[in-house]
Amino acid sequence: MKKPLAGMLPILVAIGMTGCTGQMSASKTLSWYVGQGSKLDDCGPATAAMAANWAGGKSNLRYAKAVTRDSGWWHTNDIATHLTQQGITTEQVKLRNLRALLTQGHGAIMRVTILGVPHYIFASDLNEQDRLLVADPLKGKIRMSIERLERMTIDDTVLAVRNTPEHPIEQFDINNLPWARSSRATVKMPVPVRTSMRIERHQTGHHLY
Repeated sequence: MKKPLAGMLPILVAIGMTGCTGQMSASKTLSWYVGQGSKLDDCGPATAAMAANWAGGKSNLRYAKAVTRDSGWWHTNDIATHLTQQGITTEQVKLRNLRALLTQGHGAIMRVTILGVPHYIFASDLNEQDRLLVADPLKGKIRMSIERLERMTIDDTVLAVRNTPEHPIEQFDINNLPWARSSRATVKMPVPVRTSMRIERHQTGHHLY
């Protein structure tokens, strides 16, 4: 018999608190990474924000929630909506096509589970050792094989994230876009913090590790 979700909450909260260390590490070495903090229902907007950053857009957790959906658990269509708002093309593709998708330089968002609770992650950057990069908004980053990720994924489809925005976000005044005219959509983007550490970032055709 499965343990009720209410009884698992203390465990999930503990995982969330522990994950903050991994989030801090990932944010220092991935220029586009976005963590969800310790709030478990923020994996959707955090994953959407980091996928947007990876693909050439500009977002963060607070901004994603302000302009797309500010409360409740996000679904895949909410993530797709936020990426579309950034001018980034997405589409649902079969999990079996994940290798081909990554080989072409694109990324993918999929759901795994943490103690039975669905959780979004972002996969990209397949390297020469045939290991992809998983950016987990809760736990940080990890390299793993495609086969291992396929076993972890709970759906037979993933959300493909194309790596070239149709409308580069730097050309926009985000507060004057038609979809961003509400009072909630005036969140300013943070100024990137300069660091002397090596930055791991996505560039089309290049992997800096």
